[in-house]
Amino acid sequence: MSKTNPLVSINIPTMNSERTIKKTLESIKRQSYPNYEIIIIDKNSSDDTLKIVKKFNCKIFNDERKLLGARYLGVTKSSGEFIILLDSDQILDKNSIENTLNLVKKNKWDMAFFEEDSYKPKTLAERLTSLDRRLTHKIKIVNPSESVLLPRFFKKNLLLTAFKKINPDLFNYITLQDHAIIYHECYKISKKIGYVPKAVYHIELKTFRELFSHYFYWGVKSADGINELPKEYADMFQNKLNKRSKSIGISFESILVLPIIFVKGGGYYLGYFYTKLKRK
Repeated sequence: MSKTNPLVSINIPTMNSERTIKKTLESIKRQSYPNYEIIIIDKNSSDDTLKIVKKFNCKIFNDERKLLGARYLGVTKSSGEFIILLDSDQILDKNSIENTLNLVKKNKWDMAFFEEDSYKPKTLAERLTSLDRRLTHKIKIVNPSESVLLPRFFKKNLLLTAFKKINPDLFNYITLQDHAIIYHECYKISKKIGYVPKAVYHIELKTFRELFSHYFYWGVKSADGINELPKEYADMFQNKLNKRSKSIGISFESILVLPIIFVKGGGYYLGYFYTKLKRK
């Protein structure tokens, strides 16, 4: 680490994120580590997202491409030595950045997983989603072709090198698989990856219906691009699906989360195949 308190860039793509973005930004503001910047990459939000964001000390950029393109723009606009890839519905623990930097310095990691859980789950859907997250984090599979875990913390230079390996044409249509592609390329460059406990929390959807609709939407959005993926990425995603059970294991708890898996998977695949059939 070149400085005592290196700058950390927190990248957040947004699109009509008014429901959650304020809580996300407030969690950053509460960080015990002071030297950070917030990079917002917005895709033409029509709600109050930008109005909320402008109340915080953020650098705001517009990008009309898909999520992979937004991630790339965020990295290029970041001034930090380290970058956190955060989503607009996530809450950072107040010590996340400080704890991660200490572990990175001690262990010489190039990237790190954040332990992820749900933020104050109350409804049945939220509680089962929380259980699903905790189960997937019990078995810390690192290989990106098998794991559903995704690192959140990276050295900027690693991300820049990884993005050079990605065809920029993919920036225009990759949505759901964006983070996995980034990790896939980073993992080919470096295996120096660690794990930070109690780091980030998701603001979950409250009902099974909302979950189904959300994943149906992602299925629709993924339908155009997935068949155009390079074989390397397509094989990786297929292998992830095949290995999904390994991330959960077989236990009483894993049986409890089956409704969540079916709702998410059912919504996604229904949206995906519905869109494919509609466009034939």
